[in-house]
Amino acid sequence: MQISAADRAKIRHKTGMTPMQSVHGVKALQLGLNAGLERLLVIEGDLAQIHSHIPGAEVLATAGGGAEDPMTLANVGVDRERLAAATLERLKAVFCEVTKLPSGHVKSDAPLEQYGIDSIMITRLNKALEDAFSLMTALQPAERQLSKTLFFEYHSLNELTGYLVERHHRACLLWSGLAEAENRGRVQTQALSRGAAVVANLETIAAEPVATPRLSL
Repeated sequence: MQISAADRAKIRHKTGMTPMQSVHGVKALQLGLNAGLERLLVIEGDLAQIHSHIPGAEVLATAGGGAEDPMTLANVGVDRERLAAATLERLKAVFCEVTKLPSGHVKSDAPLEQYGIDSIMITRLNKALEDAFSLMTALQPAERQLSKTLFFEYHSLNELTGYLVERHHRACLLWSGLAEAENRGRVQTQALSRGAAVVANLETIAAEPVATPRLSL
């Protein structure tokens, strides 16, 4: 089950919570096992805002100022063609969600005006894409920012995909899920071989001990 980009943005604005990447969840699980906790609550997002909703929670590990996780991004080797295909798939999903058009009726190389897109719809598309990128908290804030006129500037999904892969390469690695897929096996192997939790630059990992106050979100 997935929620829309707009709903994810609302949850982030209200609670500070963002969807957790699997690579972070694996690290958090290993951390909890080694800490000997009976119960563990793992949340990814803005630490200060989340803490305001969970008073008294003990924080086991936090991010280093939004710095890049080298295992997640720096060492990912994905060829451009594969990344472009995966990015186009995500972009097409956003386009269909906003326009309510069936995926099978949308051609990636067709001019967007072919689908009766007007300025109001383009504004909604830009906002949906901006919301999706704003959730990538592993990136620096500047890397998550997009022009508000992208769907005015690029006239097909193929053109826009090319721009995103070229100018927002790291964001596309995360958005497409390829960074996570490439690193999943590596992270699991390293965590087991070290015999201890490896937690590097997570946005938030919060632990809930046994005596935990009631959550109020």
